[in-house]
Amino acid sequence: MKNTLFIAFCFLSLPLIDAAPEHACGFDTKHINEKSNMWPFENYGKVFNVDHNKQRFVFIKNTVYDEKDHQKVIGRAKNCVYWSKDTIFMHKNAIKDFSSIKTPVIIRFFVGNPKEAEKMSRGDDFISNKATIFLDAKNTVGIETGEKEVVGLFTPDSATSGTLLIKSKSIKVKTTWRFPKISTKRAVTANALNQGYWSARITGSESGDKFVAEHIELTSLPDPRKSDDPKLPRLLVIGDSISMNYGKAAKEALKGVVNYHRNEGNSFSSNYGTQYAYYWLGNYTQKGFQWDVIHFNHGLHDLKQSGPGAPYATPLEKYKAYLRTEIEILKKTGATLVFCTTTPVPNNSGGAYGRQKGAEVAFNKAALEVMKDYPNIQINNLCKVVNDSPVFDKFKTGSDVHYYKEEEQKVLGNAVANAVKKALQSKK
Repeated sequence: MKNTLFIAFCFLSLPLIDAAPEHACGFDTKHINEKSNMWPFENYGKVFNVDHNKQRFVFIKNTVYDEKDHQKVIGRAKNCVYWSKDTIFMHKNAIKDFSSIKTPVIIRFFVGNPKEAEKMSRGDDFISNKATIFLDAKNTVGIETGEKEVVGLFTPDSATSGTLLIKSKSIKVKTTWRFPKISTKRAVTANALNQGYWSARITGSESGDKFVAEHIELTSLPDPRKSDDPKLPRLLVIGDSISMNYGKAAKEALKGVVNYHRNEGNSFSSNYGTQYAYYWLGNYTQKGFQWDVIHFNHGLHDLKQSGPGAPYATPLEKYKAYLRTEIEILKKTGATLVFCTTTPVPNNSGGAYGRQKGAEVAFNKAALEVMKDYPNIQINNLCKVVNDSPVFDKFKTGSDVHYYKEEEQKVLGNAVANAVKKALQSKK
């Protein structure tokens, strides 16, 4: 018979905070728990406009579209979430290793490797790639085990290892040497909502015409209201790994000109952009979260092919439709929009997710056709910059679409900076 884990939490006493000002919260809540095949699931988003008087906040997540009809929204991005006296609030915090853990703790280990999972199920020493530490747990009654998870009392003996006690048996556990995911969780109260800028993972249900959260897991985000220079305009770069390549150089070139921000992770395909645009934008009507310029691109993930002549990952007509959908969302911010052309695919690369030489030509042509309908959108022809500059001669002999050399990144970063400065001039 499978045992169940019971954890007793001690809620922290936090100082009272004044309620946020009154705000509109008339957002759709019906589909907040629906899932799609995209990560993260739709109960993950960002928290804005906390109202303690009405016990609610604005929750912005990704948009869920009907799989058969992309124009039909079945799960809206902006939602109103309420909490009650029974809502459980938890604070999740990522840590590098176990060096900060000085006493035995209740921990849940996850094991992704099948061989290590088999060792774990036998009660042998094993290696884990993910762990969650429950800081407020006082005791456990029983152990929950599964094919890939185990919970018990853990005593660290180094930054990366320790002893797990399960039913009086001691098991040695190590974490993977590369990128282990370790986090702590502790109980907090609703007052924590006003003590930072948060992402949240929420579960709950509808009660009348309201969505009431049963469990809210908060993770701290960097707060731009604390780090931005309020005298400077705010820039949002929406892009894939190419924007990661030139990001440092562009940010340096725009130092003292803008507050530079970029979407979390990778913007991936144009379809992904339509789903996550609201999430990336956040609550742009709230002071400190507004946008003045948005520099955006999708393409290198859309043009993927399994081989010469194979279908594109995103057919050209759908690519254009997705761009239009995203543009209509971005326009709502009032920011000056700058579309960045897709950089070159220098040569063929193989595999199911390969790219074919010159595929960017068709996609840039399609994108520029769309931009003709939006004359206020400025164009940063980054593709032309790469094609025309001798700095990229070596790049053109390979098949990798990325830019790892500092001199390449600097040329791209300066081109982005010049496009942003031009956009700012047009606002004057």
